[in-house]
Amino acid sequence: MNAMARWLDSTRFFHGHWVSAERSIRAWALLHDFGPYCPRSKISQTYSSPFHKLNGFVYHANWLHNLLISTSMSGCSR
Repeated sequence: MNAMARWLDSTRFFHGHWVSAERSIRAWALLHDFGPYCPRSKISQTYSSPFHKLNGFVYHANWLHNLLISTSMSGCSR
């Protein structure tokens, strides 16, 4: 939550419409969940990202491909 608090502070919290504020929070959360861990951190030896840690698998070695693949269904199940 500290990272989100810093981000909200740098963007001057919810400056604008509520819809744009909600979309920016969702975008930050997606980038935070799928972004790779620092290569020098100890956790990066086991997991590549918070998404990998939560699910136990990755779709692709590239973090951006993981983001695109997992969001391609837009929350709809098959």
